[in-house]
Amino acid sequence: MSPGFCPGSKGMKEPTPENIKCSQCGYEVEIWTHELMRHCPQCNTPVMRPQKVSCMDWCSFAKECVGPQLYAKLKPSKEAIMDSGPVQILTHQHDEAIKRLGVLKGATLCMRAGARSSDSGVNQTIVQAIKNVNETIKFFDSELRDHFQKEEEGLFPPLEKRLVKDGSPIARMLAEHQEMWQKIAEFKKAAGALPSDGQNVAPKVADDVERVASELIRLLRAHIEKENTILFPLVTANEGYILCS
Repeated sequence: MSPGFCPGSKGMKEPTPENIKCSQCGYEVEIWTHELMRHCPQCNTPVMRPQKVSCMDWCSFAKECVGPQLYAKLKPSKEAIMDSGPVQILTHQHDEAIKRLGVLKGATLCMRAGARSSDSGVNQTIVQAIKNVNETIKFFDSELRDHFQKEEEGLFPPLEKRLVKDGSPIARMLAEHQEMWQKIAEFKKAAGALPSDGQNVAPKVADDVERVASELIRLLRAHIEKENTILFPLVTANEGYILCS
């Protein structure tokens, strides 16, 4: 398909407005789908629009398709993220994790289907799927580990001081962190049985990788939803507590 007719870029080329709540004052800031961030008109806090999985995350024609200016605009700079405040930083990292999980889901489904296909042409698809699986493992070992550390060392302790420990969501969040590391270890073990060259992937191996990946995706998505809707509003309500650098 010609990049000029890609339906995946429609929301960028034909933008629509979205209302995103400011993490500081709760004001609903209008941000269009061809924008990444606007400052809250009420308190001037940078508000970033949640980023979902899009063709910009995997398509080699993305920059050509949407144009270099829009492509650059929708790719946040590290400086813009770091200046947006602790809650926004963590929320942005959640968005990145959700996108990575979307790529992982697609990769494991393609690999599972490819393992059962007799078409020799699917080999390249399987190779790419295995590459995406390995990149996701690297993401877990680096970005996700760093994210959890920021929460466990810089966010949870000062917040818990302001909460009643019995029934506090902090203990549950910590337990879920451990649960996810156990599931990640299981996922790594399953992925370790994949051939590096993508040749002759056994259906059972592909099934095991897809099954464990689905369980991990479900756990991490649910965890992120809890933090976004329960924990982070508590952080915003307790001003003065910020992440350790």
